[in-house]
Amino acid sequence: MKNYLFIFIIIHLLGIFSCQEAVEIEIPNPQFSISYIQDIDENGVEFAADVYILGSLPVLEHGFLYAGSNTIPRIGNGEVVKIEGEPGKTFSAKATHSMERGLFYNVAAYMRTADGYVYSEPVRFQSEGSSGFVFENIEIPSPIYFGDTITVFASNLSKLIQSYEVTVSDKKAKIVEINSNSFKFILPGPFDSDKTSYNFIIKVANKTLNAFFPLDIIKPILSEDLKSYNYSDTVLIKGKYLLSEKISIQSPERSPRDFESLISNNDSLITFKLDGLFTSLEPTIDLIIRGIKFDNQKIIKINPTEINPGQKLAVSNEINEIYEIFGKNFNNTLTNNFNEIIQINGENSNIFTYAKQPEINKIFLKQNTPLFGRFNELTISSLSHKFKNSVLIEQTLPDIQIQQPEAAFNNTYNLLNIAKSFQGLKSRNIFTLYGSILEFDTKSSQMIERISSDLFDTNNEYLQYGTENIFNLQHSENIVFVSFYSYNESNPYFLKIDLGSRTTTILPRLPINLYQPRRVFSTDQYLYLEGGQLWEEMGILGEVTNDRWRFNFSNETWEKLSDVNFDTSSPVFEIVNKKDNKNSVLEQDISGMKVLRFNENLEQWVQESIFPIQNTQCYAFIETDSEIVYMANSGVNTLDKISKQVKFYESQSTQFQSQINKKMIFNNDQKFIYFHNDKYFTEFDYFYIDLP
Repeated sequence: MKNYLFIFIIIHLLGIFSCQEAVEIEIPNPQFSISYIQDIDENGVEFAADVYILGSLPVLEHGFLYAGSNTIPRIGNGEVVKIEGEPGKTFSAKATHSMERGLFYNVAAYMRTADGYVYSEPVRFQSEGSSGFVFENIEIPSPIYFGDTITVFASNLSKLIQSYEVTVSDKKAKIVEINSNSFKFILPGPFDSDKTSYNFIIKVANKTLNAFFPLDIIKPILSEDLKSYNYSDTVLIKGKYLLSEKISIQSPERSPRDFESLISNNDSLITFKLDGLFTSLEPTIDLIIRGIKFDNQKIIKINPTEINPGQKLAVSNEINEIYEIFGKNFNNTLTNNFNEIIQINGENSNIFTYAKQPEINKIFLKQNTPLFGRFNELTISSLSHKFKNSVLIEQTLPDIQIQQPEAAFNNTYNLLNIAKSFQGLKSRNIFTLYGSILEFDTKSSQMIERISSDLFDTNNEYLQYGTENIFNLQHSENIVFVSFYSYNESNPYFLKIDLGSRTTTILPRLPINLYQPRRVFSTDQYLYLEGGQLWEEMGILGEVTNDRWRFNFSNETWEKLSDVNFDTSSPVFEIVNKKDNKNSVLEQDISGMKVLRFNENLEQWVQESIFPIQNTQCYAFIETDSEIVYMANSGVNTLDKISKQVKFYESQSTQFQSQINKKMIFNNDQKFIYFHNDKYFTEFDYFYIDLP
């Protein structure tokens, strides 16, 4: 039943159509053949195609598309040979660019309607070459700067942006627009702009134009803005049109001349670091921007370096010891800043030099040679600028060098062996040397002649004064007594000298031929000689004596006193100090070290205390209310008067007894001063013994 129904329907439909007139079917899109290769040569390829049906939609343009052999040509990925409007039964066109000889390409015919593009099947062909684009003109703004637009006018131009490549002075340009008879690109950069013409290489597809065109590139403009900088700051050079591939920054006032610390560069700013050694706080700068020179530019000012106020260095005079000094704006790019001059007490000095590269707020100084003096002032000058602040240097060892003798007294043998200081009051650092009395002034570090040798030359004789003085005694601030042998006489001379009026009085000669007394001292009324060793004749020492003599100042006579029980087995020479008009001596015997005071009423020495010390010889001593500090053959000892304890100081000069003139030791309330065989005066200040 179903089969009959199907047959009936078909027969019915055939009957209906057989009764109607013929109907035309509408085709909207055109139909055309593949592209034929009509002609091919070194100038290009001529394409052709046949049109079958134009279709119901108007054809707006037609032509051919060609691309590489691996590409199906379409609008946007291939080159276009375009013909406006509708074609006839056939159409043809010649492609004259963007084809290289020997390469294979695909070509397709196309038409464009209002609905879009219609393409034929692609056809493959091998190129014989093409004539390529034809340059006509170039439009360059003047003046011009990097980033501005340049227009090239030409024919036979590719429609594909990837077919274009432009370089100017070896810098690749960006293509920004393509038209039928022109294209535009951005001037690349930066590059040196000190020339008048520049190399342009313009490549479109397979054809290249290499030419030179003039460019009036805008020159850099520097801002006249002088600013101050610290060494750690980043220098800013402002301006316009500063962009450059390479910038050279130099200064004739810097070593080395070239800055190598360029940080950044753009159109309006150049930044760099102030590394290097300068010779001025306002150095001139030479700039080379894009090959253009800007000489002697005053664009930077360096802030002065300064050290912090109130700094104090405690130094132990250790060679190669490193010390830190704090401040601001040190040139931390240098290990040794030779423009920074270190001065000690106002004089250029190499006692301290840079130990290592500074930090911006700290320098490191190494001590190379010993300092002289307890306190020294360290200052620094840099680039003709003296730092406002200074550093106080305090030497913390008890024994330090304080002065080297000036040239006039640089006979160190005499200072070390013949010079002799004064016993007694010891308020002045006076000593005798070859018939003169000299004073060592610690404030000026000078040796000053107080009495010349001609004041001692009695009866026109040359005195052998100083060859071996019998004694030197300071009685008061200006009055001293000396005793010595003349050249041809055996009786010792005895003189009173006024250092204030510079006068000499010859007193009665000594009653005995002494080589050296055990003790010599004075009171208001008398000068005393006790014990010692006699001198039989020139160069021959006699026996040890325990005679006691006194010289009466009022009647200028010598009187012999009762003997004392001195040990005469060997000669002993002791130092008597006079303080507060009292005479004191340290006496060493088998029982220990005794502190003796002279009783003027009894005219005898009275023991005040004793310390358990053996085999010690005292060269000089200082007494305070609580202790006695004395210089001995073993070093420096301190005697505590309350606890009776003894302390020994070990120092770099513990062997000074073999290195100094023990007969020329000055001392006051706090320190000893003596001459060292290394040709300098040394100070031993016991205040520093217990310092850490």
